[in-house]
Amino acid sequence: MYPTLINTLHLDGTEVRIWHYDLSIPSNAALLSPDEHARAARLIIPDKRRRFIAARVGLRLLLGGVTNRSPEALVFGYGADGKPYLMDAPWCEFNLAHSADFALVAVAGRAVGVDIEQFRALPSWSEMAQIAFSAQEQAALHALPVEQRVSAFFRTWTRKEALMKAQGGGFKLAKTFSLPVNDPAEIIRLDGWSIYDLTLPDNMIAAIALRTGDAPLCIIDSDKSL
Repeated sequence: MYPTLINTLHLDGTEVRIWHYDLSIPSNAALLSPDEHARAARLIIPDKRRRFIAARVGLRLLLGGVTNRSPEALVFGYGADGKPYLMDAPWCEFNLAHSADFALVAVAGRAVGVDIEQFRALPSWSEMAQIAFSAQEQAALHALPVEQRVSAFFRTWTRKEALMKAQGGGFKLAKTFSLPVNDPAEIIRLDGWSIYDLTLPDNMIAAIALRTGDAPLCIIDSDKSL
């Protein structure tokens, strides 16, 4: 298993690379640190444990290549709300997300967040929106035609998650801001951050968020595919 570069974005002189890997491919758990092994052991559902191990192994392989270090030698630190960073390469900003066996990692020179969700039937979308969305976002979702609500929920969810992960503040930030719901625009700007929808296979919805100010975002390497 080794991550594959699927896209490169350029933002005001900052390069953002998007990598993908498949969590169903066997991975070398020997690369993990003792604390990662301990975290894996606490996951009692076998699929969740397998995906956690594969996700961390893939992340180590990727960041080892980016920083020119041995994957097993990388040391992670964690912010107050759990966002990981590299102790000996703090300049390398990254973020990991996965849904089912599809993992994404964004790597940049600025704070970055990424989220991905597998599109699926979701009868509980309204209850989930009550927990994670602002009153304005909830009202906008319910105002949509019924057939558009689930897809709009997933699009808004991934955008919000990407932004919260980039900011490093965790889920407690969920209701402190509102995003436009069902907005077809590929770029959403909010208080010095840019949120960008990623193009993935039909059943996957993903977004990245990057600290940007008002700089324009454009794709400079869009010929890579999954």
